Amino acid sequence: MSAHRKDYDLAVDLYKSGLTLAEVAEKFSVSYQAIQKVLIRRGVEIRKSSPHPEPVMREIERLLSTGTDDCQLWPFSTGGGGYGKVKYKGRTQSAHRLVFYLANGYKPIVVRHTCDTPLCCNPRHLIGGTHADNTNDMISRNRQHRGPYAKAVRPSADQVKEIRREFDQCKGQFPTAKTAMKYGLSVRCVQDIIYRRTWLGIH
Repeated sequence: MSAHRKDYDLAVDLYKSGLTLAEVAEKFSVSYQAIQKVLIRRGVEIRKSSPHPEPVMREIERLLSTGTDDCQLWPFSTGGGGYGKVKYKGRTQSAHRLVFYLANGYKPIVVRHTCDTPLCCNPRHLIGGTHADNTNDMISRNRQHRGPYAKAVRPSADQVKEIRREFDQCKGQFPTAKTAMKYGLSVRCVQDIIYRRTWLGIH
């Protein structure tokens, strides 16, 4: 039996012992999708939910396996610029950078958002690049003046009612970032509206 085959037999054992796909992938320095294919080829049934006791790691596992093209907003701590942050193996880092690394198996100089939503951690919206690429993105998309995080805008009473109506009728995950873009508001403003933290007098 080859060493390569023995290595992946170990991957099977590690996954069956309770490690998540993301953790096994990192140990073998390959992408999440690559290790998933290896396990499936070896007849391993992939768990539908992560057994990890940490909510943050369960969320990362969910993000890595998401099949949606909608923005997936980081629900935990945030840092400067509106980016999610996470403590992973004793080091605090940007959540979207960690998700990109676990999904693709390498660390680029810059991880860019195709959706222009800093809080988004959907691997489908993340691409690697350089600082020059990031600057070009900013200029080409006029991001310094636009986007749901650009500046605070006060919504009208009609907008508050409409956003809450859309939220109440939503059967799946509410597209907060898209709603913010639609009404020209910040993501936080939309969250305050739908969770009724503000504008309590509007029904």
